[in-house]
Amino acid sequence: MRDDLPQSYILACAIRPVAERISSEYDGSGIFDVSENGVLIYQAGAGDLLSEKRITWFDRAGKELSAGEKGSYNSLRLSPDGAKLAYIAGDPLPDIWVDELARGVHIRLTNDPRTSYNNPTWSPDGSRILFDGDKGIYQMNSNGAGGKELLLAWKTSENGWPTSWSPDGRFILYVHLPTKSMSIQDVWVLPLTGDRKPRLIVQNAFDGQFSPDGRWVSYTSPESGTPQVNVVPFDATKVLNTEPGAVTSLTVKHQISAGFGAIARWGGDGKEIFYFGQQGEMMAVEVDGKGNSFAARKEQALFKVLGGFGWYDVAPDGKRFVTNRGVSNPNTPLTLVQNWTALLANKP
Repeated sequence: MRDDLPQSYILACAIRPVAERISSEYDGSGIFDVSENGVLIYQAGAGDLLSEKRITWFDRAGKELSAGEKGSYNSLRLSPDGAKLAYIAGDPLPDIWVDELARGVHIRLTNDPRTSYNNPTWSPDGSRILFDGDKGIYQMNSNGAGGKELLLAWKTSENGWPTSWSPDGRFILYVHLPTKSMSIQDVWVLPLTGDRKPRLIVQNAFDGQFSPDGRWVSYTSPESGTPQVNVVPFDATKVLNTEPGAVTSLTVKHQISAGFGAIARWGGDGKEIFYFGQQGEMMAVEVDGKGNSFAARKEQALFKVLGGFGWYDVAPDGKRFVTNRGVSNPNTPLTLVQNWTALLANKP
């Protein structure tokens, strides 16, 4: 598989196609490869063969532990105790579901044929779940009892989604888009006490995550030209003393990833941060956030996730990972093209 060329076809010299209708994995990477002696092999298809996914568990070595049934699963998030898994499922309008992992019980939280709901985010005690919809960010009981409550309403042009709930239950991190074009993303914090008005934490960033002790926030930012995982201190007093809508003053930032990093998750003890590397590898970094200092060791690659970037989460013990692994069709044949470079001589 090559992930550095377009998914729908391979272009030679940027003007002549040598193979068309290349199938792709759910991250958009084409299912094909080429050899140095002029052999091309690819899987033909109408598009994304991995649009169906299985909720799949892996250990730290990348060994598959279990896999569920096929479905349109996304936005996977484990409860703080690791006993339940929230996700979205449904096409084209997804709903929020919760699985009780030990009993194998599936609970449907939302059921609205006119609206899609996304990005479930757990409360620290696991009793409630945040998610976003057409009007803003909602919350509801994670057992499905009662209805949903609109917690933060969007203006007409706005959009966004929740990403993390502080361990003390006082703050919510969310991504805010001033327009629905998704060209600009910032990390904001919403206090659930006091004036309950948002403050801006980090500009040009997304996927803010509280550390297990609530004293640090990780996020992904492309400000350096390459997405990187960073960590900044979270000072509740400073946040509340900042004027609503203003930028919270940050004087310290720690870069965690070395070359590329995105979608960070904290281990349950706060001593590791996990994230995706350049080629979809699951990366891990040991960290120490004692006192007012923060230190990170050298990153290490644990295993490569099939299909590259996708939704995942980490069990509290840091020993197991759950992801929405794409499912390919084993009956789709492969096409072999010999001396494909000769096709470059043909007129387009």
